[in-house]
Amino acid sequence: MLRKLLSPLLVVGLFNLSLASVSAGERTDKETDLAEQARIGIAKLGVGPKVRVEVRLKDGTVVKGVVTAISDDRFSITDSKTGALVSVAYTQVKQVKGHNLSTGAKTALGIAVLAVVAAAWFCVIRGALREW
Repeated sequence: MLRKLLSPLLVVGLFNLSLASVSAGERTDKETDLAEQARIGIAKLGVGPKVRVEVRLKDGTVVKGVVTAISDDRFSITDSKTGALVSVAYTQVKQVKGHNLSTGAKTALGIAVLAVVAAAWFCVIRGALREW
């Protein structure tokens, strides 16, 4: 009789343990993916005085400045106002916001400016031809 009561409890207990280990594994995978996304995002932005970022860390702090160095496991940000250098591990990053234009955005902006100039030139020429 005791066996019949303990068997289902043992099965339920083992099932709960297996689910707990799966969630812990998923959490680790999610953290690894987040760190990898941060590494890729910083790599896309690059390094230099025009690469301004705002990084929100997992502990809630926000670091703003210019990306000055990138390595495999961390990157460095120099605060523009204070000049302080902050080294941030990718595993600490929760969110990255870049404040520079990508190549595609620069190209689109150039085409838009060119279109406006061409439209203005066309209007001027058309008006000059009417008066002629």
